[in-house]
Amino acid sequence: MTILQLQYFLAICEYGSMSEAARKLHVSEPSVSAAIRQLEEELSVDLFYRVNRHLAITEDGAELENLAKSIVKQTVRIEEHFREKKNEVKHVRIGMSYIFNMALINVLHDFSVSNPDISLETFSFGREEVGRLLKSETVDLVIVGSSDYDDFSAYNTRRIGSSTVHFYTSRKNHLARNKAVQPNMICNEPLIVFTETSDHRTSIEDLKHSVPGFEPGNIVFYTNQLQTVRNMVAQNIGSAIIIDIALPEDEQIIRLPITGAGTFSITAVWKKERYLSSADIRLLNVLENALQSPAFL
Repeated sequence: MTILQLQYFLAICEYGSMSEAARKLHVSEPSVSAAIRQLEEELSVDLFYRVNRHLAITEDGAELENLAKSIVKQTVRIEEHFREKKNEVKHVRIGMSYIFNMALINVLHDFSVSNPDISLETFSFGREEVGRLLKSETVDLVIVGSSDYDDFSAYNTRRIGSSTVHFYTSRKNHLARNKAVQPNMICNEPLIVFTETSDHRTSIEDLKHSVPGFEPGNIVFYTNQLQTVRNMVAQNIGSAIIIDIALPEDEQIIRLPITGAGTFSITAVWKKERYLSSADIRLLNVLENALQSPAFL
């Protein structure tokens, strides 16, 4: 039995056919077929049976799949460990929603300057793209704002911070004199929101979950630019409901707590079979320290 055979086997489990597994692995289908046949002969079991044009896993195959994932994961970990020991260039590909990317841009820049041995590549994405980016291995890990109703049980996760939904408004707004606002006080306030896939828009969804009956009724502008939101709030054209790390207060805008708004986790998410390298862990530690610093609290 070889690691390559197990990798081919796991690819078939994931993609449901030898042809698709071969295409994803960039090898010939006969190579995959021969590897599986040799594996079945060595173990004296059938790993798959055919259902229409797809392969379904047998009971023995399902047992092997669980064992193989652990074996391949540990093998990758060993390989990455010794590659790093040779001081090869380390590479981290991290995905973040646009709003996190903007909030943490200075932290990411400082990390790159302080760690010239690590090549850092960042991707911005919509909330619905998390699974696709991880499955396609476009990124190594993603940073998301996760609420209690999000399900990341199919992935590894690490909580690196927390955030709370706040009401951002102009200091000229009639609500600015309050220490906090009730949800019913802002339901009919003119609001500026992002599109449905952004964390800005998700902040409103989080508030709906934590405050039953809350429903904003006066959305005056949609945008995909955080700076546009800030400028329009400053001009008192509308207010915004955003996570508290998104924008700092300044002489023009104020951030007010919303009574009943829940706190949600800022979470790193990655595939279960993927090993986090020392470079990944170094970056997560830096992000965690930054998110728990006074600048973000």
